[in-house]
Amino acid sequence: MLHAEKNWSRSRTELLMDITAGMAHCLQRPEILRHIPNYLARMLGVQPLSLAVVQTRDGESRILLCGHSDPDAPPSLEQDLLQVHFQTLPLSDRGGPILPAGECSEMNLSHPDGFPHLTVFTRAIDDRHRMLLIIHA
Repeated sequence: MLHAEKNWSRSRTELLMDITAGMAHCLQRPEILRHIPNYLARMLGVQPLSLAVVQTRDGESRILLCGHSDPDAPPSLEQDLLQVHFQTLPLSDRGGPILPAGECSEMNLSHPDGFPHLTVFTRAIDDRHRMLLIIHA
């Protein structure tokens, strides 16, 4: 398992998300934020890696920011990341996400065209925004 091989303990996962959120907060410019996945991929020694900030308002979700460590990311990347967001939400409107903030999980997606195996890290930014850091395999 990828997260077991990389030793993704709860404390290491929280530290990774703190660093990512801190970088995003300090930079706050979309053209620079898109470089965070490339930097993290180099530092962590994993490829490819994506970062997405998803906004949910009035029941509609959309990608506000999307970055990927591979310059040749598929054209469907934003849609693929939005599907990851939906697949990690609760099955009903009650309760929190299936994947709580600060957690790490491996998941298999139902569409074969993107990346079939992912390690997903999540962080709630506020009640409308959620950050996803995804290692694709």
